[in-house]
Amino acid sequence: MKFTKQIFCTILFTLFLGIGVMNAQIRVVNEDGDVIILMKDGSWKYENKAKEAKRIDKNAPVPKNIVPASTQKPSKKEISTKDRSTKNPDRNSKNIKSKKTSAKQTKVKSNKSNKQKSTKKTKKRKAMVYLVPKRARKIKSPVVEEYNCEYSMKERDEFTNKLKVATKPQAFFSYTQKDLREFMREDDYLTCTGYLSRVIGMTILNVKFEMESTMAKQEYGEIAAGTQLLVKLLDGETVILTCQESDKGMVDEINGKTIYRTYFSMDKGELKKLQKSEVIKVRMLWSIGYEDYEVNELDFFINQLNCLEQVKG
Repeated sequence: MKFTKQIFCTILFTLFLGIGVMNAQIRVVNEDGDVIILMKDGSWKYENKAKEAKRIDKNAPVPKNIVPASTQKPSKKEISTKDRSTKNPDRNSKNIKSKKTSAKQTKVKSNKSNKQKSTKKTKKRKAMVYLVPKRARKIKSPVVEEYNCEYSMKERDEFTNKLKVATKPQAFFSYTQKDLREFMREDDYLTCTGYLSRVIGMTILNVKFEMESTMAKQEYGEIAAGTQLLVKLLDGETVILTCQESDKGMVDEINGKTIYRTYFSMDKGELKKLQKSEVIKVRMLWSIGYEDYEVNELDFFINQLNCLEQVKG
């Protein structure tokens, strides 16, 4: 037995008839979207009176592919609006357009009001102030305080009436070659002491090299004016200082030493760099060649410059 469309329709029809026991009429929708009323006696008709009047075959079977319509009936207001829309389609389109334009206007107004509110809110907001933490020193070596500063000179120049200030010499760095370390257990082969002085607005680094040998000139040669002292800082900067006075070295036969004395000038830019970061390494250019030295006193320049700045007048 094949399950045909006619059998399916008859089953649906009988179902609707069974439901129709409670309701005398059943509202369904066909495949064209038309609402059809199924009568108790098996006949049917269109819900739309105009369409029902045009129908010729009153005894035609129930259309195929029908679906039950919603049980809610349209209210009188909805019917009146539908009738008006069908009678005056132009008026309906105008109403739709007016509604759209009014909706756009309300959106624009709401956007403007929101923008105004946001601008007002931004105006009322106060700028947040965040305290910047002070940068901690990477190597916590003691810096010379004011009461620890010692000066070898503190006087006024008789011509310019400006202060001439010089700190006392301080150990800067020392160095011993690897092949001499077994023989020199107490003292280093080379020691460098230095101090800063400020005369007529000029800041100068004064250095003294002492070698524990009377034959040091053969190893190092001399210090020529214009040679450079390269200072490597902890923050990665390198400050280049220029020698202002040449020195061929002095031999001390009694103590068995060779001594070099000279000084290097420093400008404002170099002073700023030296004052904000510690020194880790120094390269000295001798006439025979250069030599690198690890610095013992990392705060050498910071301490010395602080001492100079404390003297005012």
